[in-house]
Amino acid sequence: MAEKSLEEEIKIGAQKARKLARYMSSTEDLVESQIQKAMQRGDFDNLEGAGKPINLEENPFEPPEMRMAFKILKDNDFAPYWIELGKEIDAD
Repeated sequence: MAEKSLEEEIKIGAQKARKLARYMSSTEDLVESQIQKAMQRGDFDNLEGAGKPINLEENPFEPPEMRMAFKILKDNDFAPYWIELGKEIDAD
């Protein structure tokens, strides 16, 4: 009896996975279609910064008032406490 319910759970899980895969595929198709239409309209032409490298040093989620402090830490090979703690945890 337990095996039968396990088999049923597996079948239900597989059905859900197939439905999710179809949904994801259709969503990706929709997004790709919208991107292609925008490209045809020229929506991506002449964007600010086009042809220039992306500045990966800036963190858009960093509070502006903390940027200088974080830069000083980084320039001196230090990291905020929570980063150092995370490194210690990962090392264990």
